[in-house]
Amino acid sequence: MPVPSDLPPEFFATRMGVYYPNHHAVLAMADGEDATRLREELLRSGFAADALWDASPATMAAFLRRTSEEAGLLAQVVASELKQMEILLQLAESGCRFLIVRLDDDAQKEQLMRVGAAYPIEKALHYQALAIEELSIGDATIPGESPYGINETPRDV
Repeated sequence: MPVPSDLPPEFFATRMGVYYPNHHAVLAMADGEDATRLREELLRSGFAADALWDASPATMAAFLRRTSEEAGLLAQVVASELKQMEILLQLAESGCRFLIVRLDDDAQKEQLMRVGAAYPIEKALHYQALAIEELSIGDATIPGESPYGINETPRDV
């Protein structure tokens, strides 16, 4: 699925039609001012401006709805990515703003977690080549009905 021309493909990449920004962290924050402050603090801590993207709730919700509708058959069979996308959509629809951060290495991931620990992050995911890692800087609250099954957990506890 092509990314709309007004959205940078790096931050809105898909895999099998499902949102999957490989080597990026996606942070959902209920307060847009907190998201702006976190972005500014990440810039001060050494992240490059082109490694950060601030997405409004409306932009993220529209993009996620579209990708959900166009997800490939294989993505529907391997449903874990769709479940994460459904949660992100719920967060966007509840008004969360999203900060998408390119992570080039583990040091940047650790730096993001250190800086982000001071902020009220609703959900934090790190998209890697073979897995989506739930970062322990969010509270992992799902605002709507959970897409997880009875024997599935969203985070190792």
